[in-house]
Amino acid sequence: MFRKKNHNIEDTDLIYLENKLKSKGYLKGSNNRVEKSFLEKFFYFFMSLYNAKTYIALFNKLFENADKIWKDLFYNLEMYVEKANLSVGYKRYVLYMYASAFLSSFLTGTLYVLYFFYNKLSRFIPFWFLALGFILVVTMSFSLVFTLFYLYPFHISKQREHNINTNLPFAITHISAIAQSGVPLEKVFQMLSTLGDYGEITLESKKIVNRVTIFGDDIINAITYVAKRTPSEDFKNLLYGIISIVQSGGNLRSYLKEMASVALFNYRLARKRYTETLSTYADIYTALLIAAPLFLVAILAVINIVPDSSIMGMTVDTFMKLGVYGLIPALNIIFLTVLSMTQPEV
Repeated sequence: MFRKKNHNIEDTDLIYLENKLKSKGYLKGSNNRVEKSFLEKFFYFFMSLYNAKTYIALFNKLFENADKIWKDLFYNLEMYVEKANLSVGYKRYVLYMYASAFLSSFLTGTLYVLYFFYNKLSRFIPFWFLALGFILVVTMSFSLVFTLFYLYPFHISKQREHNINTNLPFAITHISAIAQSGVPLEKVFQMLSTLGDYGEITLESKKIVNRVTIFGDDIINAITYVAKRTPSEDFKNLLYGIISIVQSGGNLRSYLKEMASVALFNYRLARKRYTETLSTYADIYTALLIAAPLFLVAILAVINIVPDSSIMGMTVDTFMKLGVYGLIPALNIIFLTVLSMTQPEV
């Protein structure tokens, strides 16, 4: 990531600076010494930062060993970064996480200080209170960005798992149909990787094909590589089942045909259960958001006849407006949110 040493103007300046420090006695010893003083280590570290021309190069130098901190915290993260199929590797992602968190806390702290000094509030607020607020703001900014980066691979991995499980019954049926023609297993996944109808399963098939065609793995090692890193347990079991059948010399066509039948049966069963759940949701919606508001409006109309009547310190008219324009829309939004979260993909 860092530039190699070339004889350019910048390196000449650095060499001149090094010789100048040595002549002043700040840097002692020759370049052949293995042990360096603290000032020498600091000087060479400064030179490496001086040569860092990009944001990534700078933070790569500062946080190159960041994943070694809190190893237990990053144990699961490494696995889920691979399962999420992110465009960066685990080491680079940890670097981005630390760098973005520190950069966010630095910017937030700078804005905090500028705000108080620009508005001249530091003259009226004690210094200890400003310092405590600064620490709190910087810590919250760092924690928020760090947490968002940490949870992002888990969220993406969960989305990929849901997508794979939804498309898996149809993909197995397609794989079974291709395998019945007697084509090799490599061709089966190659044909599946050209189809865009199966979402993340298509991407997983492309990984298998790339391991064979680009990295030179055999089909068993390629399938094993993908099986270890896929977020879906069902797809992993299917791949390991294919490996077992191939290695034991079993009938792959019969296995895939049976798995396709089982997957479609489970898919129909899950759809039937969801339909029954929707029926229950419909009853709840009718009772809470249609019938209950009508009864409430009728009761409030009767109460409003009584002079000086109030509910929870509010007039009946105010309470009715609060319910119609606030409570009922909020309950509908909550209901739609729950419904969308439980709805399976088609």
